[in-house]
Amino acid sequence: MPGRKPPDHPITSAASVLRLYWIVFRNPRFRRRYLRLIGNIFRIYFKPQFFRRRGHTRIPLDMELDGLVPFDPTWLPCYLGFVRLWVGSLGWLHVRFGDRALPEMEAFVAGLETLFLEAHKIFSQRDSTVASRPGPLPSLESLIIHLSDRNSFCFPSLHVMIARYNARRIGASLDRLGGPGEDFSAEKAFLEERALRIVESIIHVKQHSLSDIPAGLFLLHTLSAEGEARNGDEAEDDLRFLERLFLEAEKTEPGADGERGRKLRSFMGAMYRRLHHAHRSGRNPHAVLLDFLGNYREEVGILLKNLG
Repeated sequence: MPGRKPPDHPITSAASVLRLYWIVFRNPRFRRRYLRLIGNIFRIYFKPQFFRRRGHTRIPLDMELDGLVPFDPTWLPCYLGFVRLWVGSLGWLHVRFGDRALPEMEAFVAGLETLFLEAHKIFSQRDSTVASRPGPLPSLESLIIHLSDRNSFCFPSLHVMIARYNARRIGASLDRLGGPGEDFSAEKAFLEERALRIVESIIHVKQHSLSDIPAGLFLLHTLSAEGEARNGDEAEDDLRFLERLFLEAEKTEPGADGERGRKLRSFMGAMYRRLHHAHRSGRNPHAVLLDFLGNYREEVGILLKNLG
């Protein structure tokens, strides 16, 4: 199924994006937090991709299941839209609630910074890539990706972590900021739908392997970045999220696409459970992911064999 341009919505509107940068300009406290986030993103994510030590190696993540999803450049706008999603979400909170939203916005930025810092504990020890990513295409979206991203630090996927974090965190903020009887179910549904489409896009544009998705959800689940206790219910919610991926093609093209989608979801669900099983044995989440990545072919082979 071809990708679609992200739909127009107040949350991702130009007004919401501009509101965030207006807050950055006028509020020194928020500006310090936001600029620290941007500085850390550059320092630990972008800069190391372009300035590597001699002998640097990357683990290729490609596997046979990834080949079931062909490269499709129509998903590039969706993939690139994830920055506008979280930036607009923060700006929209202020548009909707004014300065009452500032503590929620500050907590969101702090949590987002935590995601990068925690993922860096994996990236700094084992780098990974998707070798099947094609070269740049004659399009602005493709050139932006290839100029800014060397296709490193794929496992776990920060795209997955950020899109899912955005939906959860903003949804929780709406519950806290909203008054009695206010219904934000439509906004929450929009955020969840965008998270699903962004997660699918990382596979369609070959920026990530399928294994990066459960890895990202697993690390996000084990963190306290959202400032709330994690529990088994949220793990089940992650599994339900995985079951909603790659369903759109099945609605219009049943048969082969339906079987493909079931294989993809079965693998991701099995891997997510395997990571949690290893975590329950007493290992910290970073060790679990580093061990999986260090024995990637063997781990993936076990999962694929069990899927039949």
